[in-house]
Amino acid sequence: MKEKQIGEKYITLTTQKTKQKVVIPIHKQVKFIIDSNNGELPTPLSDQKFNEYVKEVCETVGITQMVEGAKNKKIVLKEKTETTPEEAIYRKETGIFRKCELVTSHTCRRSFATNLYGKLPNKVIMAITGHTTETQFLSYIKTTNEEFAEILGDFWDKETAKEPEGNNNMRVI
Repeated sequence: MKEKQIGEKYITLTTQKTKQKVVIPIHKQVKFIIDSNNGELPTPLSDQKFNEYVKEVCETVGITQMVEGAKNKKIVLKEKTETTPEEAIYRKETGIFRKCELVTSHTCRRSFATNLYGKLPNKVIMAITGHTTETQFLSYIKTTNEEFAEILGDFWDKETAKEPEGNNNMRVI
């Protein structure tokens, strides 16, 4: 991220995958970090380093339950020697792992979208995540029919709470 992408209230980015412009409001905690650093951004991390750190944080706070998932496993094809570098490939390995081992920056992005789903209009979340269709977005956050039913049930509960006792405006036609 470059300094010119950060304004007083917003961060403007172009997504890598779709080249779509995304404008994100600066959260007060992010503003605090920038202000504490004399208006500068912290030193950027590589994706690999960020993923190492986020796994460490998850382990420290106890996100260690065993879950089904997949992670990349390194397969060394040729050992490193004095004259040649190591040759390796990565293959996806599925199984039961500690949850902290599976968390990555992508998990953070999906959690952001999932946690705001149902609290903000989908179009608002999609504008931040860069999704262009609602079908794509709903598939991304892996919404189930049970979750849709829960959202409708919550809506009905809120509507019922607004009504005065005994005031039912519904009519059978």
